[in-house]
Amino acid sequence: DTHIFLNPRPAKMKILFFLAFTLAITAGFGAEARRIAIVGPRSDKLLVAVQAAVQDAYSANAVNSTVFPIPEVVPVWLSGTASNRLATAVSAASDPELFLALITTDDASIASIFSNYGVIVALLGSPAEPESIPSSLNLNLGTSRHAAALRLLQQFSWNSTALLFTPIYKQLATQFASAAQQANIAVTYNASVDASFQTSVFSTIIASLERGTTRVVVAIADPSTCGKLLDSVRDTRFEFILVDPVGSHDAFAQISLSGIFRTTAPGAPRGLFAFSPKEDATKYNLMVSSLTAFNSTAFSTGFTADVVAAYDAVFMVSNAVTDVYNAGGNNSDPSVVRSQIFSAPKAFVGYYTFDSSVSSRTGDLSVMNLKVTNFTASQSTWVRAGTWDGVNAISFSNMSNLAFAAGDSIVPTSVQRPSVTVGLIWPNFRPSHRAWRLIAQLAVDDINANGTVLPNGLSLRTVFSDNLDTASATILAGQDAISRGIVGIVGPARSSQAISLQYYIGGLNVPAISFGATTDSLSDKVNYPTFFRTVVRDSLQSKAIASLMKGRSWSSFCLVNFNDDYGSSVSAAIVAESQALGLELSGRSIYSSSTVDFEPVVTPIVNAKCKIVVAVLDTANFGPLMRLAKAKGIFGTGNNQFVWIFAEIFSSVMNRAAIEANNLTVSDFHGTIITQPALGDPNSALYQRFLNDTTRLAVPTLAFSTFVYDAVWALTLSAAAAIRGGRDPSTDRLAMLGNLRNLSFTGASGLVQFDKSQDRVGGSYGIYNFRYWSASAEYVGSWTNTTGVVFTQPIIYADNTTTVPVDRISTVLPVVGILYSSAGGGVIIAIAVLILLCLLCTSIYLFYKSTDENDSMAQDIVRKSSPFFMGIILFGLALAVVSVFFWFSPSNAVPLGAARCHLRVWFGFLGAAIAYSALLAKNWRVFYLFNEPSLRVIAITNQTLIAVTAAVVSPLVIVLILWSALNGGFQEVAQPNAANTLAYYTCVSQNDKIFAGISFAYMGLLLVFGSILSWKTRSLPDVFKESQYIALSTYNILFVTAAGVLIGYIISFDPTAYTFIIVGCILVGAFATWALIFINKFYIMKYGPPSSRTSPMTGTGMIMSSNPSQVGKRSLSGGSTHDSSKKPASRQESSDDDSSSPSSSSSEEKPKRKDTKKPSAKAASSSKKPAPKKAPTPPETSEEESEADSTDDESSSSDSESSEKKPAPKKPAASSKSAPKSKEPEKPKKLPKKVSSSSSDDSSE
Repeated sequence: DTHIFLNPRPAKMKILFFLAFTLAITAGFGAEARRIAIVGPRSDKLLVAVQAAVQDAYSANAVNSTVFPIPEVVPVWLSGTASNRLATAVSAASDPELFLALITTDDASIASIFSNYGVIVALLGSPAEPESIPSSLNLNLGTSRHAAALRLLQQFSWNSTALLFTPIYKQLATQFASAAQQANIAVTYNASVDASFQTSVFSTIIASLERGTTRVVVAIADPSTCGKLLDSVRDTRFEFILVDPVGSHDAFAQISLSGIFRTTAPGAPRGLFAFSPKEDATKYNLMVSSLTAFNSTAFSTGFTADVVAAYDAVFMVSNAVTDVYNAGGNNSDPSVVRSQIFSAPKAFVGYYTFDSSVSSRTGDLSVMNLKVTNFTASQSTWVRAGTWDGVNAISFSNMSNLAFAAGDSIVPTSVQRPSVTVGLIWPNFRPSHRAWRLIAQLAVDDINANGTVLPNGLSLRTVFSDNLDTASATILAGQDAISRGIVGIVGPARSSQAISLQYYIGGLNVPAISFGATTDSLSDKVNYPTFFRTVVRDSLQSKAIASLMKGRSWSSFCLVNFNDDYGSSVSAAIVAESQALGLELSGRSIYSSSTVDFEPVVTPIVNAKCKIVVAVLDTANFGPLMRLAKAKGIFGTGNNQFVWIFAEIFSSVMNRAAIEANNLTVSDFHGTIITQPALGDPNSALYQRFLNDTTRLAVPTLAFSTFVYDAVWALTLSAAAAIRGGRDPSTDRLAMLGNLRNLSFTGASGLVQFDKSQDRVGGSYGIYNFRYWSASAEYVGSWTNTTGVVFTQPIIYADNTTTVPVDRISTVLPVVGILYSSAGGGVIIAIAVLILLCLLCTSIYLFYKSTDENDSMAQDIVRKSSPFFMGIILFGLALAVVSVFFWFSPSNAVPLGAARCHLRVWFGFLGAAIAYSALLAKNWRVFYLFNEPSLRVIAITNQTLIAVTAAVVSPLVIVLILWSALNGGFQEVAQPNAANTLAYYTCVSQNDKIFAGISFAYMGLLLVFGSILSWKTRSLPDVFKESQYIALSTYNILFVTAAGVLIGYIISFDPTAYTFIIVGCILVGAFATWALIFINKFYIMKYGPPSSRTSPMTGTGMIMSSNPSQVGKRSLSGGSTHDSSKKPASRQESSDDDSSSPSSSSSEEKPKRKDTKKPSAKAASSSKKPAPKKAPTPPETSEEESEADSTDDESSSSDSESSEKKPAPKKPAASSKSAPKSKEPEKPKKLPKKVSSSSSDDSSE
């Protein structure tokens, strides 16, 4: 018997053969292996389940494996076109070794092919009626479940229904519709749905249902599709019967609902019914354990009905083959085995009874034993409501425990009455949002149950539009609500959203009653003409809070608020009302939705030393702000001297779970006070009934809940009045507005009526006190405009007593100064005095050396270092050091005073600027000389440098004048230290940040410019070595200033540390600048210049030419311009410039410093001898002349060129010989008038 077996599975998929298998299913198969085929769409989970079932069945029916070979489990995956699927099925069914086919496809023709080949067929997913497949075991649950749905409709006398179905279950839906028609149940609407559809498609379907006449919906769909369907429902008036043909073991319990049916929502869904197989719970758990152990990955997503049915099918065939074998029958004949199953089915998990009374229906399930489950509001879960045996009526455990859409156990009618529609607009993502919807539904149920509120047999219904908690989406939600024929809108809850909605609906005359928008600006009927509110406005809350504080004898408080419409409005009202009662606002902080760093928000409250803090916060930033307040010691456990009053904070953030989610504890909130609109009068019967109803429905009593309830009643009563007056409230909106303005009724929140601003008349605010033992805010009193604050029980404060705390921190910090006599202050002052002495001694010494005729070298050095500018530098450094004294006080009793504050800033900034401007001018001169491109004489006099210095200092002087003059200048204040144990005198001004920033920025620019100059002049020769020390001074000042500003900013909160950092930087900068500029000069004065001096260009020494025409000349090629072949000039003939080192004289020996001794008689006599006539000795040249002239090489004047060619006259020998022995250098000669440079300019640079 040759045949072709087609296996469409991938080649890489190998079916594993099990080791030992002695199932009775193979007992009559002979020694040849038999096969079990899985036929349908690919399902690796089902393949694994059948493999595990074979193994488990073998274990349960152990027989000699040599008699019963192990069958092969063969997957026959169907894919491609219909003809391809049929060809694959025919090839697989013709396999002579095939004994059992597990059919999972919905195509009945596939099952018929296998049945025609005599194979035992088990239908796992096909809804086909067994008449066409007489040899099959119909284990499909779909037919039974939709039959159960039909039975439920009949039993509840629901004579109409809508029908929704997933496309793959279209055949089941057709069967259900046909059966419903035969049972006289009208299917008023039908549509296909699928989880893959867009949300807009679901919304359209729901809108169609809402416009229909039935309130019952049968959904034949998978759990995912049902979940998305339920998420799209915007009201709770529908009874849903969910039919999942392949679901198993309460499959709908896994639905993640996000809309009103979300399982975590208060009250949970209601009016939901579903079916699942009645199973042996113990054996079901054994199956789950076995399959999980066999392959945990395959079953990580759960167990579907086809898995359970396949598992049971293997066991039923296994047990039947065993029974036939034990009875001596022919168990190799599929028809014999099938008959055994019909007569005595032995499954493992489920209960099965097959109908064998009619031959054409052999193999159909006559009794499925289904469970009927109901989602209840009280338990928020699916519960077993009853069972159905497939024949008789559904047996309910207790009808009174059923939950219908109305929230009770009364079976409703399936027909909708003509209705009045009220729109609901608010978000839908928090438990409080969903609770408000349930409160609105409670109002609808109460109104409809009354029967007399609406005339003409009309009913009330609501439609919900999600505004996503944004102002822009609120307008879209309004458009959606109006398109659905509403008479008015309840909502939104936020003031900003109510304002946005009014911009759209105000011109359409659509009334909107808000239960939470409290800002006073909404009382403006010009801009918001159709706005009403059942909640009281902000100005009343501000009166309640101000009265509460005044009644506690508090005279001051701090305020922190969010800057949205509500926060700004209520905060402004609190300030106005409190000041009217004589309360002082000691500190205030405002933050926004973009605030990330709450340090600037909390710090002003800390500094204000308030113990009473009124907080108008938003829920999003509530946690971060309160955590920081706790860290700063003004809130929470251990900080029990503070009282926080929260204005209308939502209970969504004031419960244990939310508090702990914000990394806080309920103990942190113990003793806090919350004010919010009073939900109702505790003595009112209506309010107590409302509380009882919400308790029954498991709806928490949240903020604004009674205002939601009363807003629905207000619109309904106004609509009823319009209808009784012959008006249509959905179109005649002016009639609705007029009725609302004249409305007056007693609701759950008390008397409801509106004034001319359409605000609620009267109203009261409740006062609540948070207690850690209940982890909730408990009602302790109320405020009304007529009675003021009335307490029903005392407030318990954070210290767990009823003693009213004081309104300010009781510990008054002693105010002290940082004393001269303190340890740190004494050291700083001593250092400052020593530096001033150094500066003074330096000035005296330089002055002395500049006039000391007996030390010409020191005199030369001082003269060429620009004594005037050295004096400016010393003067500036002295001013800066003197400023240090104004940072300290002689005693605690002597404050700094405004004058000392001004002197501190003036001396510090001005001294630094003067000293540094002189350094900058000196460095600029050198840079300018060596970077002059033209070959000309450069004139840079002291007057020029003074002008440069003045130009540098002048902008800072202007800034200091403005800083000291504007807004009162500097003031003395007391600032607490970091430990909050003492307060120190310190100086502040209103313009500190502005002018200090400008001053530091300007000084920074000067330092950067000076650093650039220093870098440019870094390579100058030794003769200009002072520029390198100026550069070091510049870098030092730049580093010290930057470090001081940075560290000072970081520790500015501690006055002591801040003071020592600033004065330390001043002293370090001053001393380092003095040392770098002057110590080197002192060294040269004492020990002379280095043994070799490099020329500016060649490094071979700055040698002054004895030729007058070569004075100050510099070769452009880098060398000296004098003729090296000529005889060296004598000391008297050479320049006295500091750049002429002893090595440039005729003598090779370094002359000894004996200038202070008198010359010998011989030397004196020799020096008095008349010298022969010769060319004039070159005049003393300053650095400017040297530089200017030395660059003049090729372009010097014609006079210089001609004089250079004349031979120098011979000199007397005596003169030549006596020159090295001369004890007194020749005095500097007067400069020629043609040189435009100061004789005292610095040449050592």
